[in-house]
Amino acid sequence: MSMPTLNACTVNDLLMSCPEDQITRLKNAWKAAAAGDWREAAGALRNAAKEGTTNWHDQCAVLAVELDNKAAMADKEEFAGNCNRCGHQTVASKPGVVACKWGGCNGVVRAA
Repeated sequence: MSMPTLNACTVNDLLMSCPEDQITRLKNAWKAAAAGDWREAAGALRNAAKEGTTNWHDQCAVLAVELDNKAAMADKEEFAGNCNRCGHQTVASKPGVVACKWGGCNGVVRAA
């Protein structure tokens, strides 16, 4: 899965060029984006963007909007799969999410 880009600007690009006072924040954004947690990454980028007026800060703001859009689209997706506990066919927002409520097993959906 590739990171979202805008004019070849990724979270990784921003991390490599960030001011020293933003390194921890951008590391967290990078980890969140790598894990597919688009909202968390966007939040970190939005916070970074608020702390300055340089082109780098502007790029953070633009990428945060793009990641928010990606998160909104991901919320609309559904994945059909099998529960890891009971094998029941069920639907989840993404693989690996507790979704099976059949028989109260609270299993995790695995991709079918």
